[in-house]
Amino acid sequence: MRNRSKAEAYPSVAEAIGRNYDRLRALCLQHHPGHEDIFHDTVVFVIHDKEALGCGDDEALIHHFLYRYRMIRFQAIQDTTRAKKVSYGEYMKFLANSEKMEQEREKGIGVPD
Repeated sequence: MRNRSKAEAYPSVAEAIGRNYDRLRALCLQHHPGHEDIFHDTVVFVIHDKEALGCGDDEALIHHFLYRYRMIRFQAIQDTTRAKKVSYGEYMKFLANSEKMEQEREKGIGVPD
């Protein structure tokens, strides 16, 4: 998981998120109920986001929050996909090591008494 916090948090943004927390949560999680962790990562990210300071009213902040939520959700999906991929070379090394261990086991090498 990525580190979403930066050097400085902005209390005014945190207060605005607090005022609109229930609405933001409902908007983000209505179609993706299992993504609470992504929602909370977004809360942390937006509280530290300089661009969120430029949002003049709550509606602009909600729009910005939803944009960041989609961005972080996409990144999380990409990170998960990348973590699941095993390169061909790594797979071939795994097979070679498995075969070698099986041969040693058949010969009795490395087997504790």
